[in-house]
Amino acid sequence: MWSVRPQPGVFLVRRGHPLSRRRGMGLADILAHPLAFIGRVPREVQGPMAEARHAARRAGDVHAAYPALVIESPTLSIAALPHSDAVTGVPVPIAMRTMRGGDVVALRWREPWLALRPGILTRRGGRLDEVERDFLSQLRVADAEEAEKSIAWCRRNGIDPRT
Repeated sequence: MWSVRPQPGVFLVRRGHPLSRRRGMGLADILAHPLAFIGRVPREVQGPMAEARHAARRAGDVHAAYPALVIESPTLSIAALPHSDAVTGVPVPIAMRTMRGGDVVALRWREPWLALRPGILTRRGGRLDEVERDFLSQLRVADAEEAEKSIAWCRRNGIDPRT
C-alpha cells in the first residue's frame, strides 16, 4: 500500500446554524446536533466521538438519533445541510470547494484525529508498469498541492491543520 498525505477534516453546517457563530465549542456541543456521517468509521475516530456523544447526553439537549443520517457520499451529506440542523465531517479539500457557494460554513473546531487517511493498494510483489508509475508520480504532485492548499486554508481560518 502506498499512502498519500492525510487530509485534515472539518465539520460543516448550514449558514446560520446555531453552531456557526459559536466560539469555544467542543466536540460534545457539535455531536448534540444531528450528525450526517459515514457508516464505516475507524476506531481512532469512534473513540473520541463516542466519549463526546456521552458528554452531550449528560449535558442535556441532544438529538435522539446518532448518527441521524448514515451517508457514504460526502456530496450527499453536504447537500442535506442547507435544509437541516445536521452537521457533517468532510476532508478540507471537499470543504473548500463546497463553501464557495456560501450555503455551508466550517466550524472552527477540529482535532488531529479528524482526518482522512487515503492510500493506494498495489499488487503484493507485483511490479508497476510505466503507466502505473507515471500515474503515481502525477498523484504525488497533486497530493502535495492539495495538502499545501488545505494547510493554508486551515491556517487562514484559525483551524489547526495538524493530522
